[in-house]
Amino acid sequence: MFRQILFTQWRWGAPLMVLLGILAIAIPVGALSTLPVTPSGILDRVAFWGWLYPMLAVLTGLLIGTSTWAADHRGNHVYALTLPVPRWYYALLRYGAGVVLTVAVGVVAWIGALFATSGLDLPTGLQTFAGAVAVRFLLTSVLVYSVVFAMASGTNRTAGWILASLGGLILAEFLVDAFGSEVNILETLAILAGSAGGPFALFSGTWMLVAI
Repeated sequence: MFRQILFTQWRWGAPLMVLLGILAIAIPVGALSTLPVTPSGILDRVAFWGWLYPMLAVLTGLLIGTSTWAADHRGNHVYALTLPVPRWYYALLRYGAGVVLTVAVGVVAWIGALFATSGLDLPTGLQTFAGAVAVRFLLTSVLVYSVVFAMASGTNRTAGWILASLGGLILAEFLVDAFGSEVNILETLAILAGSAGGPFALFSGTWMLVAI
């Protein structure tokens, strides 16, 4: 059953998967195609292109996570209800198939990074970190996929509660600013989530293929 679910999810999202794979190769190749002569110039160029990696990781998790439940939502989950398996088991199979597709994009990103960094004649002191960037990309995309999968698996009421919570935070931020307080709720939450030990700490740190 898992093989069939994996195949159907691949068939539904094949164009997206191909696009994500092309971008995963294009980023490192574009970053390292024509490098400056000086070490500082190389680092600046790699850093300029490096911000595209976390954006692609978020896009990967977002697209695969939303496409995982798209067909079930369109069919009002009739197919899932007709299967002789518990609902939690079916959801686990759906999640596992999405993880496989997400890992596939991560593997393509790793291959692209290896291809772009192979044969580079770098100045003394600079090293390539294709494996480290690929692992960070993979973990980040799986994290985003997991969050989006959980949100997309719920009903419209669940989505409404999530949107209402976000709207409440924005309203609270507006009221705090209106009363002249210097407390920034959204910025504080973002710092806590992205700081070391936070759930989204993977977004911080370096995404550079070449570093000291």
